This record gives sequence, structure tokens and C-alpha cells, in this order.
Amino acid sequence: MSYAEVASHGPSQTAEEARAPLVPTVSNTTPAASENSLIDVDAPSVHTVPSNFSSQEIKTDTQAERLDLEAEARSKRDATKQKASAAKGKAKEGAQEAKGKAKEGAQEAEGAVKRWVENVKENRGNPVYVGNALLAVGIGAAAGVAGWRIWGKGGELNWRVAGVWGAGVGALVFGDVLVSRYLAKNKYPPK
Repeated sequence: MSYAEVASHGPSQTAEEARAPLVPTVSNTTPAASENSLIDVDAPSVHTVPSNFSSQEIKTDTQAERLDLEAEARSKRDATKQKASAAKGKAKEGAQEAKGKAKEGAQEAEGAVKRWVENVKENRGNPVYVGNALLAVGIGAAAGVAGWRIWGKGGELNWRVAGVWGAGVGALVFGDVLVSRYLAKNKYPPK
């Protein structure tokens, strides 16, 4: 059923109800346009210009303000450039200093590695050094194989298992350090 059918079954509208509402009107309270258009030529807002106006470099107040703003911006830009060049100089000095420190650190690390390699070469027959090397290889291989087997079982390798294995390896290393120090001091001193 449509709206028209439903509306036709109801009571009829009166003529007053059917009539559209009146459009609101606005009354004109402003003065006539002819009164606003009159210009008072004696008012201080009317200016005369000097005869050399066209030859002046700055002709308006707006132009003078713009030139002042440009000069201020130029001075700020120059100050910023000076600060930037000073910061650049400091950065170069800092970079040179850091470069020198890095070079010294690299030389120190290279010297430490060389000393360690020489120490290992001198003591390659020492049972403490040989035992530590074999223990490190054995622990690494055992941990790798065990981790691979656990992972192969279908994802039973989680953080808890890895943490337990890490604690076990840490305990072995701690024991090795204690035993190695004892043996190195008392039975097999390094060369």
C-alpha cells in the first residue's frame, strides 16, 4: 500500500492546513546608498603626494614595512649561518677527535688479539688450553645437536627450554673456568 492510498483514507485537510506558510520578510533599516557614497575630502584620510613621488625608492608604508621585514629576516639568516658554521667547525673537530680515538682503539684491540694468538701458539701443548678448546667444541656441538633434535620433534623448542640449556652451558663454563685457573696456577702454568 502506498502513502497516497493511506493518506486518502484519512480525514481531509482544511484550506488553512493545506496552505503553504508565509515567507518571512526582512525590513531594510540601512540608510540609503546615496548617503554612504559621499566622501568628505577634508578628512585626514585623504593624502596628497609630493611631486617627486614617482622617483622615490619607497613609495608606500607597506613597501617600507616589507623592506624592514626583509632586512630583519636577512640579519636572522646571517646569524643562523654564523651559528651553523661554528657548529660545523665543532663537529669537524669532534669527528677528528673521534677518528683518532677509534684508530687508537683499533690498534689496541689488534695488539690484544696478537698477544692472545701468540699466547695460544706458545701454549698449544698445555693440557689446560687443549682441554678448554675441546670442551668448547664439545659443548657447542652437543647444544646444536640437542636443539636440532628438540626442534625436529615438532616445535618443543621454546624460550624455557633454551633458558634451561643456557643455564646448563653457563654452569659448565663456570666450572671449567674454576678448574682451568686451578690447573694453570698449580700444575700446568702457561709459558
